[in-house]
Amino acid sequence: MYNDIFGFTRLRGSTKTNVLSMLEHVVRKQKTFDYNYYLTKNCPLPEGWRTDGLKDKLAAKAKESPLARKDVYRTLFDSESPTRQVADFLTEFIAQVFPQEFLTGKNKKVFNKKILAFVNFNRFETFTRVTLLDGFDSTKFKWMGYKCKKDNNKYFENENNWVLWKILKWVFEELVVTLLRCYFYSTEKQKEYSRIFFYRKCVWSIIIACLSKTSNARI
Repeated sequence: MYNDIFGFTRLRGSTKTNVLSMLEHVVRKQKTFDYNYYLTKNCPLPEGWRTDGLKDKLAAKAKESPLARKDVYRTLFDSESPTRQVADFLTEFIAQVFPQEFLTGKNKKVFNKKILAFVNFNRFETFTRVTLLDGFDSTKFKWMGYKCKKDNNKYFENENNWVLWKILKWVFEELVVTLLRCYFYSTEKQKEYSRIFFYRKCVWSIIIACLSKTSNARI
């Protein structure tokens, strides 16, 4: 994992040790993270989905007639998870699986805003190195702390910015994207340009079933 993030670039000893310890912590914690609990907490399913059997009721209604199926489709198509909720789920994951010192104070607030911005990106948007690092203060990350002469400060500051960029790039491209693909279906809507909408996969499965039956009926 370390080589996937940094390649074969050498880091100063203390930073490498802290990064390796942090990655081991992530691997260990993600195995015990309660994905279902935090999904339910931050991205709840439509009211009564499980407790009142709404899922089965909608599935049964969709089989009654083309008109009923269309009604179910409209109901569920308006049941996307707001990007704020999706972002909250992602930030909860990072907060739970990473060591507490990974993000603190202002840097934590900046990161949470980056997560929301990422979820709100349209189909063609992405972070550049400049926009990803913008707002972070690399001197406030204790796990990248250093002591040096004033003349060498710029060198260590540049190294910290590079390390931070590599780690954040990995967090977004590997962890965040994987979580989104695993628990949500993302799609666009007509007349919404390139805006992305997120659906819990169990909701999207019924939407697709409605669409498939409608298409087969037309054929």
